[in-house]
Amino acid sequence: MISFSLHYIYWHYTKALSDLSKIIGNFVWFVLQLFSVSLLCRTFFMPFKRIQDAPTSILHPEAFIEAVMVNTIMRLVGMVLRAILILCGLLGVVSVLCAGICFFVAWILSPFLVLFLLGFGAMLIVFG
Repeated sequence: MISFSLHYIYWHYTKALSDLSKIIGNFVWFVLQLFSVSLLCRTFFMPFKRIQDAPTSILHPEAFIEAVMVNTIMRLVGMVLRAILILCGLLGVVSVLCAGICFFVAWILSPFLVLFLLGFGAMLIVFG
């Protein structure tokens, strides 16, 4: 029984903590992939839905200015939408990291909590 307890404690504070950190890393990777943060960063300055207006000729200044304005507006719309999605993804990563830290602390303290609750329950049984 003592050998089992020692093996459990060894596993709980070595292998399991290592696996837990890998699991948290997998959740972070999942959130980054879910929001496609790397792709959004690479295409940050691309026009929204690739909507572009090709300028016909500089000889027609109205058409040229219209095309430049449409292209500028579409790039700004694309940047704003991508920035919002990137921020949501980063907020998701921060949330996963906070939850992971909380779970990490709970994992470390759980054996002590079990011992405390067993002692408290025994005290309640004995002293009523």
